[in-house]
Amino acid sequence: MQKRDFKVAMREMGEHVVTKIREYTEELIHRNRGDDDRLRMESIGMDMDHPRTILYVILHKLIQDDFKPRNDTYKHIMDAIFEQLKIDEQSRPKEKRPQGPAKSRFKEKKKQEQNPSRT
Repeated sequence: MQKRDFKVAMREMGEHVVTKIREYTEELIHRNRGDDDRLRMESIGMDMDHPRTILYVILHKLIQDDFKPRNDTYKHIMDAIFEQLKIDEQSRPKEKRPQGPAKSRFKEKKKQEQNPSRT
């Protein structure tokens, strides 16, 4: 793989991450309407801890569901990159059983809008 191919692949995965963050955000907004809204911010201002915390959870979901390595082919490279970036993978909580990708209500709604006969 040439460097240019790697850059293109990383750019495409970055765009995929942005899309998935938007989908999960829309799903959270849809689920948390009404009086029991867990996403409601207490005050308006520059407090970024609230959205940062929610983004942290969404990123963990992305890592577990969408970007987890499919096999151990490149495990040696992954270990080297973890070491270079000083990331302790062992400190991450392990999932007990593999999870499949979550269904996004955003995608379902978009499909229904494109094909209204399938309701």
